[in-house]
Amino acid sequence: RGAEPRDGTGLLRRTMTDRVDEFRDACAAIARRHDRERYLACLYAPAERHDALLAVLAANHEIAKTAEVVSEPGLGAIRLQWWREAFDGIEGAAPRVHEVVLPLAEAVFGHGLRLDRLRAIVDAREADLDGEPPADLDELDRYAAASCMPHWRRCWVATRLWAGKPEPPGGCWG
Repeated sequence: RGAEPRDGTGLLRRTMTDRVDEFRDACAAIARRHDRERYLACLYAPAERHDALLAVLAANHEIAKTAEVVSEPGLGAIRLQWWREAFDGIEGAAPRVHEVVLPLAEAVFGHGLRLDRLRAIVDAREADLDGEPPADLDELDRYAAASCMPHWRRCWVATRLWAGKPEPPGGCWG
C-alpha cells in the first residue's frame, strides 16, 4: 500500500468503502425483512448481481413505505422528492451518502441499472398520499402496473439475462 495523500482523500476513500460495505448489508437486511420472497428470488441470480438487485429491492421498499411513515401528505411529497433528488445525484455522479442510495449508485454504474423505472414508481406512489382507494378496477390495474410491476419485471428480466437466458414472453409480475 502506498503513502496516503496529504489531503485526506485516501482516508475518505477507505471510510466510504467501509460505509458502502455496511450499506450493502443494510440493503440485504431491508430486503430480507420486508420483501422476503423477492429477497430469496434474488439469491438465484448470479452472485455478482446480488448486491445490485438487493439495492433495488431496498429502494423500492423505502419508496413504497412513504405513505405509512408520514403523518400528512405534504411530508410524503417531500420524502418522494428526496428520492427524485437522490436519483438526480446518482445520475450526476454525486450520490447521497445513504444506506440505499450508495448501493443503488453502484448498481447504476456497475450494472447499467436505469433509474427511469424507479422514478416511475416514485411518481406512482404519489397516489398513496391522498388516502383514497382507486375508483375502479381499471385504475387499480394502472396503479399496480406503475407502482410495482415494471420494477419487478425488470429485476426478473435482468436476472434471466445475466444468467444468459432469454426474456420470456408475457406480461409483468408483481
